Amino acid sequence: CDGVTPECSHCKQKGKSCRYHFGDDKRRVSHRVAVDILFERIGQLQAFIAKHNLEPPEWNKESESVLSRLGFDHHLANEGISNFVNAQSHRERTQSNSPATPDDQLEQFAHISPKDQRRSRLDGVSIQASGPSSGIAINGSPQFDETLNTGTSTNAVASLDTSPPAMAVEQAMGDLQSGDWCSIDAETAISAPDLFNLSPEAYLQCHNPLTLYEQSTFVPDVSCPSLSDGASSEIDATEALVDQLSDRVGTLQISPDGQTRFYGPTSNFNLVDMPAPDNLTVHRTVRYDGCDYLERLGLEKEVPAELERHLSDLYFAWQDPSLHVVDQTMYAESKRRWREEEEETPYYSESLCNAICALGAAFEPRYHPSFVTFPRSLADFFADRAKTLIEIELDCPSVATVQAMVVISGHDIGCKRDARGWLYSGMAMRLAFHLALHMDMTAYVKRGILKPEEAEIRRTAFWGAYIADHLWGLLLGRPFRTNMEDVTVDKPKEIANMSSPQIWVQYCSAQPGNEGLSLADCTEIISRERISLCEIMAPLGYALYGCRTIPPTVLQEMNMKAVNDLLNWKNNLPQELQVDLENVKRPYLPHVLFLHMQYYQNMIHAHRPWMSRLGQPTPPKGPGCEHARMMCIESAATIGKLLYIYELQYSFKRMNIHGVGITCSAASLLIFASISNNTTLSPHDTACHLNACLRALDCFSSSWETAKKARDFLAMLQRKWGIQGRGGTAGKKRTRAPSLTRHLERHQSLKMHPTRHKNSVSAMGQEASIDLSWFLNDDSYIV
Repeated sequence: CDGVTPECSHCKQKGKSCRYHFGDDKRRVSHRVAVDILFERIGQLQAFIAKHNLEPPEWNKESESVLSRLGFDHHLANEGISNFVNAQSHRERTQSNSPATPDDQLEQFAHISPKDQRRSRLDGVSIQASGPSSGIAINGSPQFDETLNTGTSTNAVASLDTSPPAMAVEQAMGDLQSGDWCSIDAETAISAPDLFNLSPEAYLQCHNPLTLYEQSTFVPDVSCPSLSDGASSEIDATEALVDQLSDRVGTLQISPDGQTRFYGPTSNFNLVDMPAPDNLTVHRTVRYDGCDYLERLGLEKEVPAELERHLSDLYFAWQDPSLHVVDQTMYAESKRRWREEEEETPYYSESLCNAICALGAAFEPRYHPSFVTFPRSLADFFADRAKTLIEIELDCPSVATVQAMVVISGHDIGCKRDARGWLYSGMAMRLAFHLALHMDMTAYVKRGILKPEEAEIRRTAFWGAYIADHLWGLLLGRPFRTNMEDVTVDKPKEIANMSSPQIWVQYCSAQPGNEGLSLADCTEIISRERISLCEIMAPLGYALYGCRTIPPTVLQEMNMKAVNDLLNWKNNLPQELQVDLENVKRPYLPHVLFLHMQYYQNMIHAHRPWMSRLGQPTPPKGPGCEHARMMCIESAATIGKLLYIYELQYSFKRMNIHGVGITCSAASLLIFASISNNTTLSPHDTACHLNACLRALDCFSSSWETAKKARDFLAMLQRKWGIQGRGGTAGKKRTRAPSLTRHLERHQSLKMHPTRHKNSVSAMGQEASIDLSWFLNDDSYIV
């Protein structure tokens, strides 16, 4: 029914009398009628409050406690009355004394603050609302809201018979009491007496007309006999349940303490808002049980505050900018609240603090002079503490748990525990989805459920976990695949916040006055560009390197697209991220140099499978194997140049763990170039770049055990390639490739006397071209 008075269009078209008989007609009046009458009554009461300057009664303690547990702010109701009073006073000053029309009453509600609106469904997420006076919950599902549609509220009242309004109220009350409300749970249903006994501010919070109007859709009202007997104005209860069961989005629930729980569409728990988690199922916590667990393992030792601060500063200066996962400001504030105020916060944990100290200790001597950790090294001491506390936190994980796993994965891989490190990065990614870190929180920030800085740290933690999982999968040769179609959270800011620019300081020592270079930081921009690199390489990770059933022609097309994307990425870098390889004196951020190393490492990964003649598509397509060999060797040489710049400005003593794998990859290709003449580089340049890679690995070994493994691997690889290379060119006289030991000695003396060894170095380039099928089909490439 369109609600036109005095005769609706349906009745007029069929020539019937537009009347509704309450006694004879078995059809029920829409529940919206009762709701509209109640809204009208609330408007009268609010006008009464505004006229007499009355204050709403105080809340009792029991009601405040119930609302706090449900995640509601009881002050919102009082603010709603104040906003309505201000709107009413404004109308009295600006309008004449003519009686208010129904449209004017709706306009009054437009002045109500959005904060007073009932918390509703956000991004497919059901948030539960409750009436403050009665403490009885009202289900916030859209099916329930549609039964409270106010889209035709005024016309619905006008379309009734000429019976007095009191009779309409009586009939509506009969409908409510008859159980014909909506098919919802008995615990969440609200009875008619409770509905009418709600205070105006409580009812305003639960049934704000603007919120109901935005959520609802128009449902025809049964107000005339023109509709067939089988038609109904109410949403079919069965269909309402089917709509809930057919949900394809999932439910995000945020508890009062800020903890988030995400239930996917295939989970049974996404159909209703679950109560706050029962902490009785959590039998241990870090605050109360952490010391006991650490004491059993011999790790309970009070850490000096100066040492903890020093190691944290090392981490935030040299580790985090290259793999940004922890916001230093938010971390420090949450740490103060957790320790000094004993406030539980999802953005700090003791496991995260110890994981940060473990990676910071990688740049310190193995054993501290005063803080004794023997037989454990300083880094292993903090790492063991972090892993012990992570095990406790997994009973009730938080955002800080995700961050701790990402950080500690780098330590374990650096200590040659590849399996545990890779598992930690994968667990962090799984846990990030469990905590809904992949979801956009903009709607929750606008409604005051989350603070902007909380949404920011959630985003940082998710993308940090994504980058770590991708890089470890690529560098360790492990499978990785993340369904990015489920990810709605934004990437880091494309443009840095110029209102509060960050400064990166070359921190080395806790002694005052030892601060080094200071540069304008751009960690957020670097993080965004690193995410783009990961997204470009993701298809190649599971197609080019992980699937043997895809035809070479299809792989060639995918590879060409990835290479073009990489080239465009490099050309479109912001000016502050550009690196001039010829200008070695210009100061660069260490994480900017590392970003370019990752780019050239990706170029190697994109071209390496195409270096072999056997892997080319048939018929020939693409630039061919010679081009692939040239791109790989030139990329490896560029990595050597970047390492040289890094060494000049910062030395090799402090390098992110990911730099070990990149350096090893570049060194293996430069070794190949040194035993073949299949390169455009001169033997002298090849030797210099290889020298930089080998010296870097030698320095890295003081911080990372995996660097020693890489050195041993390169020595074995050089001997193996020398034998296989000679065997692949039988009948051709070949000069014996020098051993890696003599190669290192030659590079050290070459740096001091470059002209003396010019002829001997040139001898390394006298090798004939060899077939690389044995190289590309070999499984010896490891980190």
